Amino acid sequence: MQVSLLIGSLFAIWMVSQGSKGSHFLKHPAAKKPLSAHTSTKQGGTPAVPEAARILHTQLAALNDSGKSPLEEEHRFLLYSSLGRIYQDAGSFSEAIRYFSLARESALGLGDSQRLVTARTDLGDALRNVGRYQEAQEELKAASHSIKSESPDATATLHALANVHRDLGDIAEALRLYSQVLQAENFQKAKKPDGSESDKTPALLSDMAQALHITGQLDKALKQYQVALDLQVSLDKKNSHVRSEKVVGQIYIRMGQVFHDKGDVQQAKEWYLKSIDLLQATLHANHPALADSLVCLARAQRDLEEAEAALATCSKAEALVPKSPTRQYVGVLNMKADALRENKRLKEAEVQSRLALEVQESIPGGERTPEFAIVLNSLANIVHDQTRVQEATEIYMRAIKVNILTVGMYNAETAASYNNLASAYQDLGMDAEAEENYYKCLHIQQKIFSSDNPDLATVYNNIASVLINQKRYQEALNVVSKAVEVARSAGLPENHPGRKLYEDNAAEIRHQLAVSSGWLGKVGQPQHQHVSSEEAAEESKPESESAEEEDGQEEGTMLDRLTKIV
Repeated sequence: MQVSLLIGSLFAIWMVSQGSKGSHFLKHPAAKKPLSAHTSTKQGGTPAVPEAARILHTQLAALNDSGKSPLEEEHRFLLYSSLGRIYQDAGSFSEAIRYFSLARESALGLGDSQRLVTARTDLGDALRNVGRYQEAQEELKAASHSIKSESPDATATLHALANVHRDLGDIAEALRLYSQVLQAENFQKAKKPDGSESDKTPALLSDMAQALHITGQLDKALKQYQVALDLQVSLDKKNSHVRSEKVVGQIYIRMGQVFHDKGDVQQAKEWYLKSIDLLQATLHANHPALADSLVCLARAQRDLEEAEAALATCSKAEALVPKSPTRQYVGVLNMKADALRENKRLKEAEVQSRLALEVQESIPGGERTPEFAIVLNSLANIVHDQTRVQEATEIYMRAIKVNILTVGMYNAETAASYNNLASAYQDLGMDAEAEENYYKCLHIQQKIFSSDNPDLATVYNNIASVLINQKRYQEALNVVSKAVEVARSAGLPENHPGRKLYEDNAAEIRHQLAVSSGWLGKVGQPQHQHVSSEEAAEESKPESESAEEEDGQEEGTMLDRLTKIV
């Protein structure tokens, strides 16, 4: 059984990146009138034509029956843009992209540069929303070249472009653009007579916080999410007409992800449930936006060892998203595969994981995205669990190539892939290669994470397991002691499974060194954290007899537990 240090929370982070293991409580504003008042849905999560869109479709049909004068073309542009936004809000992503594309063509025909910037920005953001990042980047870069920094369109375009850079793993460029947008918004604020904040600022601060989260700056991210949430609540009190449920619900999810990555899974689960409650009260019951929250909830249930509940939640999420090439559908399939894996239904898990891979590959440019590496890692984990270790090794290597191509070497996902590859080498008995790749993972994490990030403790523990296999007990003790130190510094509670494992391992090694009688073979076996009466009897055997029996047994690893503490 291999380690799954895959930072699955980053997948979840990308899932809600309008704004993932996948990787938190304030009172939200009173729920406003549900958006679903005039919207129906079809079975399978595909929204029917919203009522607001029906009126516009009627107007568009009448317009198409007339001529193509400049005035009529301008009216057509407005209808296309409005239909795109309506479908986007309703969760019908393909229709939104279709109408934003038509709006772009209409703006080109008009020769109106300002309308073209608006259309490209809307289209780029819609493409990013479904995971078509390269296309989104092309549209948004084209839009950014046509605007002046002080123009009203500048902030929306640059904000959307920053989100693309973030989702592609280019965090430095994303933060540079976010800062530029924030400066522009502060400039606009200073020009207002009342000095009021823009209603776009909370979403901007939340997106900036997510970039910090991806780089492992969990405490900074959490503080910024809190600032964004407080500001949104304040704006809602001043402007009762503002519809902010999606922004608030998204912040709830993201705060949950931070707590999740800090090891407080129960609190993370509460934030996810809070988001679900808010969105269910304000969106229609089958809105695809709920799938993001449900995927995060399933991840928490998995990590709380509620495997069956996690699988049921995945099924609910799957029913909400269109079965089309989008990051939403891939995210649901990937989480479902992981839930099946936790339920020991490995054959079914592999089928789901390969379907996720197939869908990801069918997204234009999908093989050049961070999500592709995440899906590869997930598949490799499942293959690894079925003891097809050599095959898993090849998939992990493929994931590393994608990581380096997309997010670069110094990224949490790249570190995770090296960790997973190391675990495969370890299971193949290639301890030198395993140690080398664990240290590659550690080197990356030390560059990008704070010294108290829980993922560092996981890798220290992994390194110790390799050293134990080589009977380098003193070195193993030094390394696992660092795992204990990091876990405590990170604030993991005493009953946290990871912290308990590291402390138990350190105590076991100290005991072994004290008695100088050979490794007892318990490190990292979570199912044997407490010594049973049978084990006590086994340990009471003469040393020579025990040694003979242990020589024929594979030394335990920590891998089962680590899949639970990512």
